[in-house]
Amino acid sequence: RLKYDNVVVAFNKIKQTGDLLVSYKIETDSKIKDAVVKIRSSFSKIKMLDKITFARNLANMLEAGLSLTRSIAVMEKQSKNKKLKNIFHELNLDISAGKTFHDALKRWSTVFPAVFISMVKAGEESGNLADSLKSVATQMEATYKLQKKIKGAMMYPSVIFSVMILIGIV
Repeated sequence: RLKYDNVVVAFNKIKQTGDLLVSYKIETDSKIKDAVVKIRSSFSKIKMLDKITFARNLANMLEAGLSLTRSIAVMEKQSKNKKLKNIFHELNLDISAGKTFHDALKRWSTVFPAVFISMVKAGEESGNLADSLKSVATQMEATYKLQKKIKGAMMYPSVIFSVMILIGIV
């Protein structure tokens, strides 16, 4: 296994030695890769309902006996959201590389709330990941419903205020 700073240099060295290149992998600095991922994830958001569905479906698949990587791969194939598909793909790569699920999720801390990641960690350590995912999905769903009620309650006063400003201008 050889490491070179430049692809051209690597190919030239292999050519000079007369060796046969069977495969190669271009490795990037993980700090740079993580920074790019964070920048990309900050431009678009994943809906709360998608996160709730992810947690519930993952819990159900784990309870049914599917492996974690297989469950995430299934959700990657079924997802219509390109950003979510990318997240699932990256999660699977990290888990396959030996990271724990909560460590893989930490990379996506701009997408998944800290409570979600902490509950996954607790579930992994206790051996009840499916139960932890169900709990976090229930809690996120309650938060989502409360947020919708608050937004709905604020609509009427904002409309009245806007009408008052419009009348004042006229």
